[in-house]
Amino acid sequence: MKDFLRTKRKPVCVYLRRLFWLIIFFTAGPAVTAQSEDEPLSISADYISRNNKTGETTANGNVIIKQKDIIIYGDKATLNETDRTSNVAGNVKLILPDVEIEASRINLNIDTNFGSMEDASGRTADGFVFTGRKIQKVTKDRYLIWDGTFTTCQEDEPDWIFKSGFTSLDIDNMVWLRDVSFYFFDLPLAYAPLWGAPAATKRTTGLLGPTFGVSSVNGTYINNTFFWAKSDSEDVSYYFDYMDLRGFRHGLEYRYAFAEKTRGQLNYNYIYDQRLEENLWNVKYHHRQKFKNGADSRARFDYES
Repeated sequence: MKDFLRTKRKPVCVYLRRLFWLIIFFTAGPAVTAQSEDEPLSISADYISRNNKTGETTANGNVIIKQKDIIIYGDKATLNETDRTSNVAGNVKLILPDVEIEASRINLNIDTNFGSMEDASGRTADGFVFTGRKIQKVTKDRYLIWDGTFTTCQEDEPDWIFKSGFTSLDIDNMVWLRDVSFYFFDLPLAYAPLWGAPAATKRTTGLLGPTFGVSSVNGTYINNTFFWAKSDSEDVSYYFDYMDLRGFRHGLEYRYAFAEKTRGQLNYNYIYDQRLEENLWNVKYHHRQKFKNGADSRARFDYES
C-alpha cells in the first residue's frame, strides 16, 4: 500500500512543479504589455511581476513605461491597471509632448497624465525652466508648483531666477507666482507678494519676462516690457527700463504689417540721463510698401534731441 501511494503521489508533485514554473514564467520577465480599450500600455524592466487578482504590476530596474505620447523612466514602479495609476520612484523622468520633468517620485494617471511629482525640475518646449519641492499636473497645460523656481535661462546655473512659495504655470498662457523673490546672479534684488507674466511664445498680450545685463555705458540694467497684441497685423510694446548709471528709460514700439508687402515700425524713447544731467529722446519711423507693378516705396524718419 505504501509503495502504491508513493507511485500515485509522484506525478502530482511533477505537475505542481511544472505549474509553479509556468506561473513564474508568465508573471516575471523583462517585459509585459497590457491592453486597454483606449490606448495600449507597455512596461519593460529588469524584473516584472504581476498580481492577477489586484491587477497590479511591479517593475524593478531600468523601468520604462510607454503609452501613446507619454514615456516614464525610473528605477522601480508600481502600475495598477484597474485605476490606471502609476507610481514611479528613483531617477524618474517623464516625457510629454510639451514638457520634460525629472523627479525623485511621480504618481501619475497614465490616461489623463494628471498627477504629482516630488523634488522635480522641468523644461517646457517653449524654453521655460522650473523646479519645485512638489509639482502637481492638474490639466493638460497647467502645473501647480510649491517652493519652486522659474526662469527662461537654459544654463545649469541661470543668470536670473524667480523663487516663489507657490507658482501656477499655464503653458501657452500665463505664469503666476506668489510670495516671489527675484535673484540676479544669486543676489536678491526684488520681492513681490504676486507677480505674473506670459508663458507663451505666440503673440499674447501681457508682461514679458525681464532681461538683465551689465555694460560699461549703462551699468547694471533691467529691461521690462509690456506687450500688446493689438491685432493680427499690429502690436505695441511699452518699455520701462532701469540703468543704474543713467536712470530710468521709457519707450514705445509700434509695428504693423497690413499686407505681406506693406509694413512699418515706429519707435520712441525718452530718458533723463543722470550721467549727462539732461533730457534725451529720439523718434524713429520707417515704412515700406511694394506695389503690384513692381514699384517699391520707402519712407524713413529719424529725429533725436
